[in-house]
Amino acid sequence: MAVDAAIARSTFGRTGRSPHRVTPTTGAWKAARPVQARIDADTTAILADAKAGIVAPRLSLDRTVDALRAALPDPAIERQIAALESLRDIAPSAPGVGRFKGGADWYALQLQRSLGTMTPAYAERRLFVELNRLHARATYLFDRIGAPKGRSRRAMPNSGRTSAFSIRTLTLAVPTQLAT
Repeated sequence: MAVDAAIARSTFGRTGRSPHRVTPTTGAWKAARPVQARIDADTTAILADAKAGIVAPRLSLDRTVDALRAALPDPAIERQIAALESLRDIAPSAPGVGRFKGGADWYALQLQRSLGTMTPAYAERRLFVELNRLHARATYLFDRIGAPKGRSRRAMPNSGRTSAFSIRTLTLAVPTQLAT
């Protein structure tokens, strides 16, 4: 695909949905049979990326380290954890690829790969339309079951245990314009 080739030529020099080589869901450590040499190659690449200014945000680093700690013990994984932890102090607090040189272009290519010829601004507008639609539906459903107002409708986890609550009844009762 032309988009994949453009992504590979981008600032990050590889395909994939993240500019970061290792995440909670990607990297050599996620292989069915992790190979220490490949994990070490990822670790070397993480440190090289950091020298080029490509460092995952703190929250992503923390989640990645937590995922690595949950993996089977392995000396290469321990080295990778140490490398990621060494970047924590220079990691940005906010996510986003816009801070990287060529990051906005990379993001646009990722959108094109997933959504076709759609600008980032249009994709964001579509996202917020869908978010508002889902929020309206959730509000309607929470109101329908009598959940109290408030953040995350705190009573929701317990409402499924009452005899007055029925997912089947509730879903069937949703007005057509909200059910779509």
